[in-house]
Amino acid sequence: MPSVADAVTSIRERLNEAAASQWSDQQIRRWLDEGIRDIARRTFHYQDSDTIAITASANDGIHTCATDVLRINQVYWQATADTTQKYPLQARQWAVMDQYWGNRQDMESGWPAMWATRGYAPTLTIKIFPVPSVAGTLFLNVARLPAAINVAAGGGNIDSPEAWTEVAYFYCEYMARRKDRDLEYAMESKGQYESLIASMIENGDYTNAPDEFTWNGRNYLPDWLTSG
Repeated sequence: MPSVADAVTSIRERLNEAAASQWSDQQIRRWLDEGIRDIARRTFHYQDSDTIAITASANDGIHTCATDVLRINQVYWQATADTTQKYPLQARQWAVMDQYWGNRQDMESGWPAMWATRGYAPTLTIKIFPVPSVAGTLFLNVARLPAAINVAAGGGNIDSPEAWTEVAYFYCEYMARRKDRDLEYAMESKGQYESLIASMIENGDYTNAPDEFTWNGRNYLPDWLTSG
């Protein structure tokens, strides 16, 4: 990952402004921070993993996720007494869960089977059902927000997918040109940024099997096709 200082230098080279004049370093760092957040929101390429410790009994199955979680992709359950097995839980929409738990949302059982979410970062919560009656751990594969850039002071590195760091530079270039009311060059930079964003989305999970079809349903049909 490039340093924030190197990124600011690269962006200034694109703007043909070696030293701060029209655009301050703080402005560029703010646009850089906005850019990597926009990339995360639109592409979900910031893949990571989290864990949530579950205490034995006396809980309602609702747990708070890390404050940077944008989306949960997979959830696995492992009981503390079982150090060899992780059991995948099935994702469900909260409204659909009423069909499963009825008036027994907080029913305890040894093994949870499903999960649903409510809210969004930084207060995203996940509810698992049935509620485990034994201690264990939830293992989450997530898409997250990037680590924030210190806009005021700089320093540190940019948190970005290594192959796509320069995408954020085009975002900064667009914002700088727009602030300068240089609309022709602003739209050119925006077009390049949007094109790269589309490429990131099209490529999907570019380090995995992007074209593989996965099943998450009943019988021979995927759940999205059979669930009303």
